[in-house]
Amino acid sequence: MKSHAFVLAFCSFALTISNAAASVLSDYNLVSLGNLTSSGEVFGSALVGGDIFGNTSGYSVLGGTNATRDGLVLAGDLLATNQILLNNGGNLRVSPTTQLNAGRVFNGGGSFFIDPNVDQIVQNAAAEVNFLNAAFANLETNATITDNGSDVILNAPAASPVTVFSIDGALLSRSNTRFSINFNSNFTSTVIVNIDGNGGIVNLGGSGASFGAGFTNINASRILFNFVNTERVQVLSTFSGAVLAPDADIRLISGDVNGTVVGDAVDQGTRDIRLNTYTGFIPTEIPTP
Repeated sequence: MKSHAFVLAFCSFALTISNAAASVLSDYNLVSLGNLTSSGEVFGSALVGGDIFGNTSGYSVLGGTNATRDGLVLAGDLLATNQILLNNGGNLRVSPTTQLNAGRVFNGGGSFFIDPNVDQIVQNAAAEVNFLNAAFANLETNATITDNGSDVILNAPAASPVTVFSIDGALLSRSNTRFSINFNSNFTSTVIVNIDGNGGIVNLGGSGASFGAGFTNINASRILFNFVNTERVQVLSTFSGAVLAPDADIRLISGDVNGTVVGDAVDQGTRDIRLNTYTGFIPTEIPTP
């Protein structure tokens, strides 16, 4: 689904390695470029380019994570059937054209801002996450995967600061499978997992699947799953790491996400999107294939 419009031009460059500076992926716990449907909670800051639907949803549960400590930045309309909760001093920042058709409650401080820059904030975020989606996808794979049927192990090389895996969406969607990361004593490496969805739906953890060793909340800030050629990502198991899928719809069905979530449209249901946000490797140029 494409509910937003922007123009992006990509060129090919040599890869420049960079530590994460301020980026959309670290500033926001949730970015929905289009609509958000939610009756759950976002523990950090959320940026929504479309409308918000659902019942009661909460933001900045543990405080705002962007520079202005916003719980929610909203370009569209608030169409929830009940109310939104801005927690822990989080602000509500909206576009001048935003219609607030539901209540909002500020818990622990926070302010309400009508900001003419909100639409530009969304456009800038859209350009950045689409750039990063392409740049991560063009990184050279430098790590191997061991598939033992019921166990899939991602083996990180011992000396690489950035570990890159490539996985077919069908493998990631497989039922009754335990996924784990073997860091091989390389506990400072950023882990990028590029997933090709083959134009369809990818389940993040199929029925009976789980994410085990390595996929911890502590590691969530340096693990990123980058989805390309994917129509929809369905979260079926609780997952620790960032989910970058700016061209796909994301649905949290039976699992929470401990990490940054970026989608074209997000249906959170009653699930939670928790910290930590992604602070790992950020490419500054698109690598030449």
